[in-house]
Amino acid sequence: MSDRDILEKAEARELLPFYYNNVEKVGKIEAAERLTKRIRIIQRHYGFDFDKRVRGYMRQVDQEELLND
Repeated sequence: MSDRDILEKAEARELLPFYYNNVEKVGKIEAAERLTKRIRIIQRHYGFDFDKRVRGYMRQVDQEELLND
């Protein structure tokens, strides 16, 4: 795993709770919009297609690493 992959997966681990907290507060639609805005800001550091990669990592973290009820 390259350094970029490790950093992007760390970003995904940070963004996932941000998303779930917003879902509880404002609902799924608004939470998705806030997540998209946050990803756009971070994307400047990671380059093209960061959005797709980080969302994939978020799915992976959600399915494999978090304890889902």
